[in-house]
Amino acid sequence: HPWPNNFRIIFLALTLVSMVTPPGILWSAVAEGVTLIWFGRDLERRWGSRRLMILCALTLAASYGLGALYLYLFGGQRVHGFHPFTRGLILIWGHHIGREQLSFLNIRGDQLRWVVYAFCGFELLLLPPPFGLVTLSATFFLDQYIRGKIPALRSL
Repeated sequence: HPWPNNFRIIFLALTLVSMVTPPGILWSAVAEGVTLIWFGRDLERRWGSRRLMILCALTLAASYGLGALYLYLFGGQRVHGFHPFTRGLILIWGHHIGREQLSFLNIRGDQLRWVVYAFCGFELLLLPPPFGLVTLSATFFLDQYIRGKIPALRSL
């Protein structure tokens, strides 16, 4: 077999867990975890764990607060997970690599923010409210933070 035993055991465990959890939650959590590891690890090395955790807490609190307000006023589907923060991590990562070319997308790192905003726009249009609003607000918050446009957070 081409897969080592550990991968087969992990895949089997994830499949079994996905049978007893609400549809989509497990695989969404796995995708969010992979994104956090891929993009967050580099930012944690640059900034330190404390700064990254504070920024994560602020981002999720603000975006989910906006989502809760939307649910209170208009109703909709509840949102969960780190998804809003992971979109922003991708944007920040692109900002940090700057003019370096991303061959898999054929754009520079500093242009990645527009790809992230495009995904947020698709989510706004295609997913049940307030999911798209939450991810867009978190991405906008982190974009403003990384560009130094939030004076209260400049010392962070």
